[in-house]
Amino acid sequence: MTLAHAIKATERSLKITALRMGVRAGAVIAPTRTAESIARRFFVTSRPPLQRQQFGGAKPQVSVVAVPDGKVATYRWGAVGRAPTVLLTHGWNGWAQQMEAFVAPLTERGFAVLAFDHVAHGLSDGESASLPAMIRSTERVVAQTPNLVGAIAHSLGAAALASVLASSRRDLAGAVLIAPPADPRPYLSGMARMLGAPERLLPQIQARAEQIAGVAFERLVMHPWLARRIRTPLLIAHDIGDRDVPIAHGYAYTVGARTRLLATDGLGHTRVLRDRHVVDSAVEFVSRGATKDALALAA
Repeated sequence: MTLAHAIKATERSLKITALRMGVRAGAVIAPTRTAESIARRFFVTSRPPLQRQQFGGAKPQVSVVAVPDGKVATYRWGAVGRAPTVLLTHGWNGWAQQMEAFVAPLTERGFAVLAFDHVAHGLSDGESASLPAMIRSTERVVAQTPNLVGAIAHSLGAAALASVLASSRRDLAGAVLIAPPADPRPYLSGMARMLGAPERLLPQIQARAEQIAGVAFERLVMHPWLARRIRTPLLIAHDIGDRDVPIAHGYAYTVGARTRLLATDGLGHTRVLRDRHVVDSAVEFVSRGATKDALALAA
């Protein structure tokens, strides 16, 4: 570690320590205000530098689409909507370019590809987001995209896609969910504890977070009965060492009759998006449901 890195790490540690001390004091002096502050922090996103969001391969056509919570940046390769189209969607604090490894293999097979930055992510509007907002954005993009035959989604974007597939009964040729979380509640409580919130404040924090999100978190859990409502064939790709979203979450999506699990080892939560075996398996899975006639029409 260089001296500069050591200094930055020390600064971050000091900031977290000061923040935890403030939360502990606030939990005693002003518990309602402290719960409000922590709940709002749960929905705040962070973005990478613009240079990290640049696509290295074939450049997409960039445009903007209105969704219920703002405007989102979209990225298109090929005749989206006319050719058989595959949707790519990133996860929390992610951006569309993270899904780039899937673009070339899909276009080489004759698919058009559509990706987008969720609200408060990438180049899209907003400073905060939520799983319900990601669900609404995914639902709008899916509804507005003709000839959508498949989707590949990561992390919370995968949870949003699964919710849309379960609630809308939309039937795609295939969908790949990579490291999908099945329950948002452990992440809220984990963040609150990391900030120093006492256990007695957690119910108040969750109640306020649910008010902000506009839905009880219990309704966002991927229960077995909800997973069984998904008619689209699913491939769940999940690393057994994923520390951000443990593979137990992925298993929650495997109860359907038309579901397969691809378990990897050593790829973690994001490197799995660039692994050649995962990419090839995902593209093959989505491609299998598209007929040769449909692809021939796009040629």
